[in-house]
Amino acid sequence: SPNVGDDIQLTVTLSNAGPDTATSVVVAEPLPEGLTFVSATASAGSYDSAQGRWNVGPVPVGDPVTLEVVAKVESPDTQSVTAEVVEVDQADPDSKPNNQKPGEDDQASVSYTPQVVDLKIAKVDFPDPVYSGRELSYSITVSNAGPSAATEVMVTDTLPAHVTFVSATASQGAVSSTAGTVVAQLNTLALNASATITILVQVESRYEGPLVNQAAIQGRQYDSDTANNTDTTNTIARLPPAQISGTVFLDLSTNGVQNT
Repeated sequence: SPNVGDDIQLTVTLSNAGPDTATSVVVAEPLPEGLTFVSATASAGSYDSAQGRWNVGPVPVGDPVTLEVVAKVESPDTQSVTAEVVEVDQADPDSKPNNQKPGEDDQASVSYTPQVVDLKIAKVDFPDPVYSGRELSYSITVSNAGPSAATEVMVTDTLPAHVTFVSATASQGAVSSTAGTVVAQLNTLALNASATITILVQVESRYEGPLVNQAAIQGRQYDSDTANNTDTTNTIARLPPAQISGTVFLDLSTNGVQNT
């Protein structure tokens, strides 16, 4: 199955079982709305992409001719492409041109369904609130509701200001960090599969305020629901509580000397 954005090749082979040469042959092969024409190569005649017609010309007995159409997949929906002989000078004993009857041998169809996934990402911060100068962890869970397997799955997490990257691990694939951005290459997520990523950072000393962090997921396939491809946490950083040290004593004379 192709992906949305891929080019696919459609090949039509037209043959003549005789006994006479077929002349003025025209084959209709219009592309559905889910396909965009890229190119066409015909071993005989020419293809009119605007009309979706292959003007073949003569087809000798026992000498097949071919048409190869390359088109780009634009829609995630199932598409069908039909080729049918719509014009020929001679009578055909077992089919009639341009009658749209699938059972006849002058008509053939092919269907394809592009790959579709539903990737989802969820993110949790801990602790929240967090004290300045302490460590903060982000736990990210990603999943694929399908129906196809997701490939080239990647999670990108841009760390907020006022934190320093400490470490990152993933349950599969590889994780890297560059200039405050953590990237997890998770490779493939099968239908209903999930993976986890844990990121550890240290909050800047003496900083207090919000730490907004967003993670996003993407894959190679068309995603049926992009609304769940990002998740954001907003952690509050606070200064640690003050610590009082020393000795408390009774000073009735207010001279700084402890009364006994």
